[in-house]
Amino acid sequence: MSKMRFMTSTALAVLTALPMTIAQTTEGWAQLDEIVVTTRKREENLQDLPLAVTAIGAQQLERTGTNGLEDITKFSPSFIFDQNSAQKDVRIAVRGLSATRGRSNVAFLVDGIDVTSEAIGTSGASLLTSQRLLSDVVRVEAVKGPQSALYGRAAFAGAINYVTKDAPEEFEGYVGGEIAEYSEYSVEGSVGGPIADNLRMMINGFYWDEAGQYSNSVSGGSLGGGEGWGGAVTINFEPTDTFDIKARFEYTDEQFNPLPRIRFEQDETVALPPGADVILGRNCATTDCETTVLRRYPSAGGAVLSAGENFRTGEDYEGNEQQLFRGSLVATWDIDAIRGTLTSLTGYVDSDTAEGYDWDSFAIGRPDTNLLSHDIFNETDTEIFSQELRYQSDFDGPIQVTLGGNYWKQDREFREFGILGGDGVNPWQDVFSAAAANGNSARVPRTIEDTHWSVYGMIEWEVNDQFKLTLENRYTDETFDESRLLLGGQMQATVGPFIEDTFGVTTEGCSLTPGTDCNTVARGVPLSTIAGLLPLAPVQLDRTVESKFNAPKVTAEYKPNEDVLLYLSVAQGVKPAGGDVLGGGNPFFFGDMTSIESAVQVFVDSFTFDSEKMWSYELGAKTNWTGGFGDLVLNGAFFFQDYTDKQVSVRTVDPVSGDVQRRTVNAGAAEVYGIELESVWLTPLDGLSISAGYTWLDTEYTEFLDASQSVDTIARIGNCTADTVEANTCIVDRSGNELERAPEHAFSMTATYMRPLANSDIDWFVEGDTQYQAERFADTDNVTAFDDYWRLNLRAGLEAEDWEVIVFMDNVTNDDTITSGSQIPDFSRPLTPSRSPFFVDLGIAPPKRQVGVRAKYRF
Repeated sequence: MSKMRFMTSTALAVLTALPMTIAQTTEGWAQLDEIVVTTRKREENLQDLPLAVTAIGAQQLERTGTNGLEDITKFSPSFIFDQNSAQKDVRIAVRGLSATRGRSNVAFLVDGIDVTSEAIGTSGASLLTSQRLLSDVVRVEAVKGPQSALYGRAAFAGAINYVTKDAPEEFEGYVGGEIAEYSEYSVEGSVGGPIADNLRMMINGFYWDEAGQYSNSVSGGSLGGGEGWGGAVTINFEPTDTFDIKARFEYTDEQFNPLPRIRFEQDETVALPPGADVILGRNCATTDCETTVLRRYPSAGGAVLSAGENFRTGEDYEGNEQQLFRGSLVATWDIDAIRGTLTSLTGYVDSDTAEGYDWDSFAIGRPDTNLLSHDIFNETDTEIFSQELRYQSDFDGPIQVTLGGNYWKQDREFREFGILGGDGVNPWQDVFSAAAANGNSARVPRTIEDTHWSVYGMIEWEVNDQFKLTLENRYTDETFDESRLLLGGQMQATVGPFIEDTFGVTTEGCSLTPGTDCNTVARGVPLSTIAGLLPLAPVQLDRTVESKFNAPKVTAEYKPNEDVLLYLSVAQGVKPAGGDVLGGGNPFFFGDMTSIESAVQVFVDSFTFDSEKMWSYELGAKTNWTGGFGDLVLNGAFFFQDYTDKQVSVRTVDPVSGDVQRRTVNAGAAEVYGIELESVWLTPLDGLSISAGYTWLDTEYTEFLDASQSVDTIARIGNCTADTVEANTCIVDRSGNELERAPEHAFSMTATYMRPLANSDIDWFVEGDTQYQAERFADTDNVTAFDDYWRLNLRAGLEAEDWEVIVFMDNVTNDDTITSGSQIPDFSRPLTPSRSPFFVDLGIAPPKRQVGVRAKYRF
């Protein structure tokens, strides 16, 4: 069946069967028509929204023990959680779009204030999104599809908004906690109420400690888990009936142990495709013309985890630490004179993070006798300030307007202390220590400033009682400014020590004057060549990347009766241009560097990428049904997403050194077809409720050509056409490949049965939820795949008006399928002049089966 025929038949099926796009949670089942969200910046009934939204309320968050972003994504099969090389390397995919590089595709907001950041040194959305969920979050709203007009700068593919609780109008509070296997426990509490006329305050606090479910085989130390504490103060002030202020301040101090990363050796050899050796000018009789690959991540069962030690202490690495302060001030003023409401949203974030871990997860004993290692030591300071002003009308007529403006500024400083590894001869701990003692391991700080301002508007026209048209747009001007040192960024005073420390070779007796003879080589490159390319001092790099764009959206909705809403929307999402912010050593060799200026320009050209654009078309229906079968919410959507210049990560080989680097490029084009079906059913059996959701995706790169000299890349992709511009270069074609990290099928379901206990005011319940995800490829090459998996969680408990006790078992079947991982250069094996680095695949071990108890008492 052709894709066009499939689109047509699917669209007709959606219209006639009226399936679903919006997932509800169990606590809303008793009042299916009364779930209120603030998705469009005002309170609205969820079923009246022409958007695909998942709303997760406080009771469901508590009952399921949701305490982080990974748990939140389980509520909708259209959201996929990935965590790669580090705790801060968090990537959320929505409807098949994964952010392998560049900023997050999903906006993260707290009370409508954008707190989205981007990790430096790795990909991902940074530790700001890894923070444990605070206990005063009463609702999570997860929106699918481009939402730039309403959610701002980062809502390219969707948005997740944490809505926090207001201080109560009467004195109240609670204490609660959890204890579970693997030495996990947490305590939390809240107290609040009025403290003066029109003034209320609430204080929340928590502490958690998790020993980690996995052990380091070489030390016995914990992998995974951590500990932390935090709290929040909320103040509500309502001096008049038309003016109110909500101020909220939170602070958290958390430490996350190194992730339980399992190292998998690549087990299949793949050679260059026919003719590629001639194009590359390689003699396969004397040089490597093949690579190794891992076709599928094995399970975690029986795997041995072996992480190295911190060379400074000889003990296990500390992992990730974060101290975070976040403050917000939201003021709302209803003004009759302008027939509407003015809202001011002010936000501030100050975050200090540090990380240290064994990047390649390979150690031989303790102390580690592996002579080559790649370890990470980084610090990042982040400061965010934002100010938004918004006007929303309350006209008597059929037209309503929303107008606003937003200023957002982020300052980041990244300090990198890690070194690529040992010299292959001396113990790596000695090499690292010597470099640190000489001051050679600390690279000069790298600063990045992101400045954003935008104006937006929305016009809603209620044509009649059944038909409504909405027009939205946001105009954005955003600037990425980076300052760093390039070439010799490790600050060695002379070229000789720079080469010795960087490449692990001896320059004694070798003249380093450009053009002189020198037989010593570093990574296959004569030292005389290196000396001719490297300046004696670091070069300052200052680059600016600016993006200006509109992000429009048009929505038409038709409501034939109170129980049915049909809608059609067309929206554009734009992900701004930027520069690669990966860590590791500064790039030493790029192209024909006959001058410092040309070297800098080559770096800027190679590590800067353009904006990514997407047109999204969505046809959806929301319906409510009542009858002998019970009460049913049945919603659905068919969507088509057309990407151009998609930001993806590829390998590129340096023509001088032969080093392989990761960089972000803009793929030509990609398409995603999808269906979302979800339902909430209050069954005729009193007390039994069932919700289910299913997402189908068909993803494809329709155009993705890339110039490469990397044997590893060309062999993995399996095709090569001679580049007509650059000699010894292949044009590799990934067209037809699936988008990375996007499963074709995903499913979730929750069932709850609740009944009164005898004739008391106490209810008892049993509840279970399950998630399924089909296999998916780990990257754009479509070589390595994650297996499909099922997960099952069970709960049972007692609930009264002022207390509850819940017994739970997570991952009942003890499924050990690896669902997240990454591929990195393998520096545990020495480089040779004839080939680029080996690679190794690292998978994150999943949570094990766990039994525990949660309890809460309210007063």
